[in-house]
Amino acid sequence: GSSNLGAPNVSCKQTRSRQSQARQRDSSRKARGTWGLEEGSEGGEEGLDRPTRSLSPVECYGHSLYHISAALNEAEDCESSGLSDEGANASVGLRASEPSSPKKSFMAYTSAAAVLGQAPKEQLQQQHQQQSQAESLMQLHLQPWRRQELKQQQQLQQQQAQALQQNRQKLEEQNRQKMQEQQQRMQQMKQQQEELQRRQAEERQMREMQMMQRQKEQAACLFIRRVVQKLRAVTQETFDGIQQELLEVLQEQLAGCGSQAEAMKQEAESQLQQARQRLEQLEEQRKKMEEQRAELEKNKKEAEAKAQKLLKELATHVEAAEKAKESVTEQGAVFADKSFLELKFSDLESKAEALQRTAKEAKEKIKVCTDQVLAKGVDMRVSDMPQATPPVDGEERFKLSALLGRINECTKAVDKTLTDAKLAKEKSLKKDEAQKKVQALDVIFKRYDGDTDGFLSRKEVEKYAKGEYKFDLPKAVVDELFKVVVGSDKGVKKADFQRLKIAVGIAREQAKDEKRKADRIEKEKRLAKLKEDLTEKIAEVGKEVDTAEGKVAKAEEDCQGLATKAKEASAEEMVELANGADELIKEAKEASAEAKKVVTALSEGIEAELKVWLIGEQKHMEFRTGRFDMRIAKANLLASKCREDAKKKAAEELGAIEKKAKKMLKYHQKAKSLKNEDLFAAVDTDKIDRVSEKEFLAFFASCEKEPKAEKKEDGDDKKDPTEDEEAPTDGELKRLFVKLDEEEEGSILKETFMNFIRTYMKVAKETVLTSESGIKDSKTLRRLEVGEAVEVLEGPVEEEEVKVMRINAKAMKDGMEGWVSLSGNTGAIFLEEGAHVFKVKAETILTEAFLLDGSGVSDVAKKKLSTRKLKVGELVECLVWPNKEESSGLMRMKCRCRSDGATGWVTTVGNQGTVYLEVA
Repeated sequence: GSSNLGAPNVSCKQTRSRQSQARQRDSSRKARGTWGLEEGSEGGEEGLDRPTRSLSPVECYGHSLYHISAALNEAEDCESSGLSDEGANASVGLRASEPSSPKKSFMAYTSAAAVLGQAPKEQLQQQHQQQSQAESLMQLHLQPWRRQELKQQQQLQQQQAQALQQNRQKLEEQNRQKMQEQQQRMQQMKQQQEELQRRQAEERQMREMQMMQRQKEQAACLFIRRVVQKLRAVTQETFDGIQQELLEVLQEQLAGCGSQAEAMKQEAESQLQQARQRLEQLEEQRKKMEEQRAELEKNKKEAEAKAQKLLKELATHVEAAEKAKESVTEQGAVFADKSFLELKFSDLESKAEALQRTAKEAKEKIKVCTDQVLAKGVDMRVSDMPQATPPVDGEERFKLSALLGRINECTKAVDKTLTDAKLAKEKSLKKDEAQKKVQALDVIFKRYDGDTDGFLSRKEVEKYAKGEYKFDLPKAVVDELFKVVVGSDKGVKKADFQRLKIAVGIAREQAKDEKRKADRIEKEKRLAKLKEDLTEKIAEVGKEVDTAEGKVAKAEEDCQGLATKAKEASAEEMVELANGADELIKEAKEASAEAKKVVTALSEGIEAELKVWLIGEQKHMEFRTGRFDMRIAKANLLASKCREDAKKKAAEELGAIEKKAKKMLKYHQKAKSLKNEDLFAAVDTDKIDRVSEKEFLAFFASCEKEPKAEKKEDGDDKKDPTEDEEAPTDGELKRLFVKLDEEEEGSILKETFMNFIRTYMKVAKETVLTSESGIKDSKTLRRLEVGEAVEVLEGPVEEEEVKVMRINAKAMKDGMEGWVSLSGNTGAIFLEEGAHVFKVKAETILTEAFLLDGSGVSDVAKKKLSTRKLKVGELVECLVWPNKEESSGLMRMKCRCRSDGATGWVTTVGNQGTVYLEVA
C-alpha cells in the first residue's frame, strides 16, 4: 500500500479495480455470518496465533478510528506529491478498503469508506482529531497484546512514510533532470532553426541573383532575335542595312547572353545564310518570270498578228456573203408584202425558183465563213482579248465577235426571205386551186344548163344528180331544195350551185342510211339465227368439257389414294397401282386435248359481231380446260412418285432377300468350313463357272440351315430380329436370281456370284493382322488402323486357347491376307460390319461402265446400269471394291444406290487426290 501511495501516476482504473476487490472480500466475509474476522482465521496478518473470538464494539470502533487516521495521512501524502483530488480519494479509499488487520469489522470499513468518499479535507482533519482523542481513551481499555499490535502498526506506518518521502525525493530529482534535458533540446532546436533560416536566406538571395542574370540574358537574346526576325521579311534593298544592324547588335548584346551566346550566334548566322539563299532564289524566280513574261508577250503578239491575218481573210468572205444576202433580199421583196397575190402561180413559182438559186449561193458563201470559223476559231478568238500593243493610227483591227454577228445576220436574213417565199407560194397555190375548183363548178353548171339561161331547172337538177353521182334525186328532196335554195327564182342560179351540190350530197347520204338500216336489220336477223345455233353448239362442247373434267377428276382421285394404298402394298402391287393410274391419266389427257380442240373450234368461221359474245362463253370453258393440265401434271407426279417408291421398296425387298440368302450361304460356308471358292463350287454342280436357276434353287433347298432358336422360358419379351427370319421363298430366290443374272443369259457368272458372297468389315479399334488362326503360334504381319476395310475370306472360327472368334481376312488397303480377331476376350470390338457402305463426300456421276469411254459393257448390262448424279450425303453399297482405271488414274468402284437401287460405276478418288466417296 505504501508503494502505491508513493507513485505519482496512479490511475483511476487501478483504483477502481482495487475497490472492487475489496468489496468482494467484504461480501465473502459477510457471508461467513460475522461483522468482523475471527482471530486465528485464514488470512490473519503475519501468521499470528490468536484465540478465535468475536471483536467487541469497542474494538471495532478502535479499528475504525485507526483506519481513518491512516486514510488522512495518505491523503496528505498524495496532496504533497502532486496527485489530484480524485487520485487522493482513490488512494484513501484503497487504503480504507484494505485493512491491515483482520480485526476490523464491516461497520468500520463502511464508516471509513463513507468518510473517504464524502467528507472534505477539513472534515477529515476534524475527524482525525476526534480519532486521536478516541485513541487516547481507548488506550486505557486495550489489553496488553493489543497495545503491542498497535505499536507495530505505528512503526510500519512510519517506515512507509519514510519510503514515501524517499520516493518523492527521487521523483523530484527525475523531474528536475527531465526539465534540464528538455531545455537543452529546446536550445538545440532553436539553434537548428536559426541555421535553417540563414541557409534559406542565402539560397533565396542566390536564386534572385540567378533570376536577374537569366532576365538579363533573355533580354539580350530577345534584342538579338528581334533583329533576326527582320531577316525573314528582308528584300534585296534592305538586306545590307539589316545585316549591318545584326552585326552591331551581336557585338553589343552577345556577351550578355551568357550560356546562350553560342546558340544565339549560330542562330543569327543560320538566319543570315537562309536570308541570302532566299534572296538568291527570289532573284532567280524574278528573272525566270521576266523571261516567261517576255516569251508570253512575244507569243501573244504573234497570235494577235496571226488572228488579224485570219480575220482579214474572214472579213473578205463575210463581205461576199453580205452581198449575196442583199441579192436574196432584193429578189424576195416581192414575197414580203401581199403583192404576190396579184401574180399568177406560174410566175410566182418561177420567181421562187430564182430566189432558191440565189439563196443557195448565199448559203454557200455563209458556209465558207462558218467553216473558216470552225477550223481557225481558236486562233481568231485572240482578237476578243485585250491587245498586247495598241493599234497604229489608221490601222483597222477586226474582232471575231463582230464578224460572227455579221455572219448570223446574213444567215437570219436569207432564212427569213426563204420562209416568206415558201408561205407566199403556199398561199398562191391554195388560191390557184380554189380558182380551178370554181372554174370546174362553172364548167359543170354550164354542162347541165341546157337552155343557157343561167338557171338550173328541176329537170336539169335531176339530170345533174344522175349524171354526176348516178343518183336519182327523190321528188321530195327536189321540192325541199327549190323551197329553201331557189325561193322565188325560176331555178338554181350559178351562185347557189355549191349549195345544190351540198344538198345532193345530203340526199345521197340519207339514201345510203336507209339502205344501211335495211342491211343492218337483215344482218341482225341472220345473227340471231346463228347465235341460236351457236348456243346449241356451246352446250354440246360443255358436255364434252364435263366429260373430260370427270376423267381428270377420276385420275386425280385415284392418284391421291396411291400413297395410302402403297403403305400396305408390295413393290409389284405398287407398280400395278402406278400402271392403273397411268391408264387413267392417259385417258384424262386424251379427253382434255379433245375438249380443248372443240373449245378452240367454236370461234372458227364465226361472224365478227358474234365473236364478242362468244369470247365470254369460250373463256369460261378455256379456264376450265386450262386447269386440266395442272391437275393432270399433279396426278402424273403422284403416279411417278408411286413408281419411284415402288422401285425403292423393290430395292429394299431385294436387299432383304439378299440379306437372307447371304445369311444362309454364310451359315453353310461356316458349317462346312468352306472358302468362297469352295462355296461357289458347291453351288455350281455342273462345273461350268456359271450357276443356273435350277442349281441356284436346288442349293438353297439342300444347304445347311441355321436351327431355329428355342423359345425362352424366362418370359423375356425381347427378341433378336433375326430369330424369326424365315428362309427366302422360291419366288424371292427367283427375283434374286434375275437380279444377279446381269447378262440375262439364264445363269449367274462366277464373278458376279463371288462379288455377291463377299463380306467386308470395318476396323473399329486398332488390332493386328497375324499369320495363323491361333494367337499363340502366329506372328504379327502388320497393324490394322481404325476405319480400314477388310474382306472376310474364311470364318469366323473360335480360337481354342483364348476362346475368341477369328476370321481369315484380306486388307483392302494393300491386299495382305491374315487372321484377325472380331473381338477381344474382355469384350473389346475390333471389327464391325458396314465397310461395304460408302458415303458421297463430293458430287459425282454414276456411269454404266468401269472405263470412262463406256467400252467393255454389253447392251444387256447397259440396260441394268444407270447413269445419274450422286448427291452429297447419299449412301451406296459396294459391289466391286475400288480398282484403278489405268488410262485416267481414277479409282473406280461398282456400287448400288440405297435410295433407288440404281447400279453403276463411280469414281471414289480422283487422279488429283480428291475424295468423292469414303467408307461411311
